[in-house]
Amino acid sequence: MYDDKTGADLWDNEPVGVRLKSVGPGSWTGVVTISEIKAKGFRTGDTIQFTPNRVFDVHETRKDGIPLANRSKAAFVRGKDVLVGLTYLNEDGSLNRRSQLHGTIEVVSNRMGIGIRIPRRRALFTLPPDLRSIQPAAPGIYRLKETGKRVENPTFVCTWTIHSPKAKGSARR
Repeated sequence: MYDDKTGADLWDNEPVGVRLKSVGPGSWTGVVTISEIKAKGFRTGDTIQFTPNRVFDVHETRKDGIPLANRSKAAFVRGKDVLVGLTYLNEDGSLNRRSQLHGTIEVVSNRMGIGIRIPRRRALFTLPPDLRSIQPAAPGIYRLKETGKRVENPTFVCTWTIHSPKAKGSARR
């Protein structure tokens, strides 16, 4: 929501993914593809119309639907620090474990993915090249649960949920 007197609090907003259907000089229209918002007009599958100044990020996808790294955003995030949250789920969808990392984004490419330099690790920690996972971090102090390390005002946060593959030979109906 936007208030003419106070503006908008960017830290309380939820991003919405939209597949564009039409682009005009002052208005864009598309279908919502990703949304955590339950309000009418913002649910997955809803058609939405908005102005170009409401666009935070643009990405292209290959013909098979896999996202390509946006070159402008890749250049922008490179060299910035990121707090990464990983949630690992078991085959049945239950929580296996959580992990948090803090480092500097060093590489962003469609071939290598997102490479993050974690202090005291030789190799880069890599993630898929989907830059939608990288979002501005709300100001504050974050504490890594595994190490107790305090991270003050990281530039970005990045979260992923990793689903365990089905056990070989098992079938689900």
